[in-house]
Amino acid sequence: MSRTHYKKNAISLLKFQFFLATVICFGVGCSYTNDRIDRFTPTETVEIATFDLDFSPGKVVWSHFDRTAYVTDMSTNTIHVFKEGRKVNILGGLGFNDDSFSRLADITLSIHGQLLALDSFQKKIKLFDRDGRWMENFSLKNVNDPSLITANREGYVFIFDRSQNEIVLLDKDLKTVNQRIGRFQYQSPALLSSNSNNLVLYDKVDRKTYFFDSFGNFDQTKLGYWQTDSYSHHYQLELNRVYHPRSNQFFAISAQPWKSFLIAGNSLILVSNKRVLVCEMRYVR
Repeated sequence: MSRTHYKKNAISLLKFQFFLATVICFGVGCSYTNDRIDRFTPTETVEIATFDLDFSPGKVVWSHFDRTAYVTDMSTNTIHVFKEGRKVNILGGLGFNDDSFSRLADITLSIHGQLLALDSFQKKIKLFDRDGRWMENFSLKNVNDPSLITANREGYVFIFDRSQNEIVLLDKDLKTVNQRIGRFQYQSPALLSSNSNNLVLYDKVDRKTYFFDSFGNFDQTKLGYWQTDSYSHHYQLELNRVYHPRSNQFFAISAQPWKSFLIAGNSLILVSNKRVLVCEMRYVR
């Protein structure tokens, strides 16, 4: 057998082994996810924090460990910090300094509870510690128009590049582009989030939610505004309440409509025009 023929067979064998490993891992992952869904059923929400605002909030993220909410005010390029329902700090402001923003686009939390703020004009991710002190900037050299950001539990960061209409997966160094996902599939994404084994993108114009696995592989599309919890349950925002179709239950029913919602771990964050409500999901086995 020639050396060239042997090399081709070896490459073919490696490809088959990779394919087989992927299938096995996917099957085990699906079984594990389904088992988690079947074992835990949401029963109620318990209010953790609620506060009224004197501005129209943008994105709200919640740190369960620090009991802290971070609320963006896009009109002033600021991030308002709340503890126990009380404002304790304001970060940012318009400017080109390390701790200010030229165009604050979005925020998320790292796996260590640090704040990651996205500046779409400077094309930078700005890192703040858990006390709100600026730590470091990361330049996004291969992203043209960064507009949304989220981080998964493995520590990887996803950016939505509006000009390229695609999701960009960054390596853990926050500098290297690892993968590009779903170019030219979306109209006007409004929220990028990550929970458990899911990456979720909500498109406000199409009123569709796109689901991916934690590696960025496409899973499914659903009509409406959806989120997932840490047990991979799916929830839909229905005007003034959150619906869980698997148990046919409604949560966080309000007299006023909710503008947006986000689930981080098992914390439910709801935002109206000038009010924020943070709840904890409770489950039974």
